[in-house]
Amino acid sequence: MVDPYKFITKMLNTNMMLFDDLTDFSGLTTEKTKQLKQLLVSNNCLKRRKNFFVKTPEFIKLLKEMNKREEKK
Repeated sequence: MVDPYKFITKMLNTNMMLFDDLTDFSGLTTEKTKQLKQLLVSNNCLKRRKNFFVKTPEFIKLLKEMNKREEKK
């Protein structure tokens, strides 16, 4: 797994993402990425738009807060 700060940064720097992007951002196996995607979708962090996923405004806010905390470390 990529360190959390890198994952958060990559998620913040993209607007639309594919499943493969989640795999690349997280460094997880395909099976673990499926679980991550399911978790993010079921908790309204990501929404499907045709073949892509987009972050919800609430998730973006959470990522920004997490990013600030990681920068302080």
